[in-house]
Amino acid sequence: MNSSKKPLLIAAIGDSITAGFHIASDLNMFLRMWFGRKQSWFSEITRRLEDKIPVISHNFSTAGSELTYNFFSPFLGRLYNITSMIGQVDEVLRLPLFPEIVLIWTGHNELNWTIRKEKDFSKITAQFRQEFQKQLERLCGRALEQNRKAAIIVFEFISIRVLFHIRELAAKAREENPKLFPYFEKGYQMFESIKPEFKEQTIRLADMMNAEMEEAVRFCAQKYQSGKLQIVYSDSLSKMSTDSLEDITDVDGWHPSAKGQRQLAEAAWPVVQKQLDFLLYS
Repeated sequence: MNSSKKPLLIAAIGDSITAGFHIASDLNMFLRMWFGRKQSWFSEITRRLEDKIPVISHNFSTAGSELTYNFFSPFLGRLYNITSMIGQVDEVLRLPLFPEIVLIWTGHNELNWTIRKEKDFSKITAQFRQEFQKQLERLCGRALEQNRKAAIIVFEFISIRVLFHIRELAAKAREENPKLFPYFEKGYQMFESIKPEFKEQTIRLADMMNAEMEEAVRFCAQKYQSGKLQIVYSDSLSKMSTDSLEDITDVDGWHPSAKGQRQLAEAAWPVVQKQLDFLLYS
């Protein structure tokens, strides 16, 4: 590590994947939501940066984070320490200094469309675009207020098609050994839209939301990008594909395992590393 350089401040906004979370018993989830360490792909990105420069990191992500739809009642949200994207942006803006790198990988929970009253995907995605862009603009505005460079990176959703595929593999493995993935079915209870019968609709919604998110990033780049601020949209995390059950946790057969998280970091690293040149940390 080059200690002569000033510390790089980096922050993450996200949901369960970035929080390193998985489904388990209610008590286990409650304890991890309040006291668990957020070991995820973001932790690996931070470690790689620390091999080069001093780093101060903040992982504001929480499982269950939402943006436009209150999937949990206010009581459950407070009970389980769930912070929405809006709340996470608030936390970033409360920092004494705006981070030089902000990584945003969120919105996956918006795909749980079956529990919504509104089933029109066009309306769902339009609302998502409006609110996502609003939060992104809040970040861009604050970044430009400070007299130093910053980079905001927005990642496209994880591949929902791959998620359905790996769930199919896990289901087949459970048929041979029912002891595997003990909280597999609880995933369907908490996120009904990943049931096999909703596969094509959920994939279509993800594609539509990705398109709207990319448009929001493009709008903000045109409005705010400058010699001080880079705004990047990346599909590097959505391009990951796997046929290995080792890449998902053996608890819920859904969220990434430690190995899967390392692979996510490997995919995201070149995007982050490129911004070090812009920030003069290379």
